[in-house]
Amino acid sequence: RLMVLSVNKMGMLADISAAIAKKEANIISANVDSTADNKGIAFFTVEVKNLDHLNEVIRSIKKIKDIISAKRV
Repeated sequence: RLMVLSVNKMGMLADISAAIAKKEANIISANVDSTADNKGIAFFTVEVKNLDHLNEVIRSIKKIKDIISAKRV
């Protein structure tokens, strides 16, 4: 399961989803919300091959502009 914190802006969910798909990981579930201080917080359950693959996915997400953090939880 991944937690992604970002600036809350239009298109961010699409950008994150595209980064996950580009690394050939499958999104099993997603839960997305916004915070009072205008940040977006998303939890993704993703299907990956192994830990290295998961780390590739996280690195890909972190490269997106306006991502504050991305980590395994």
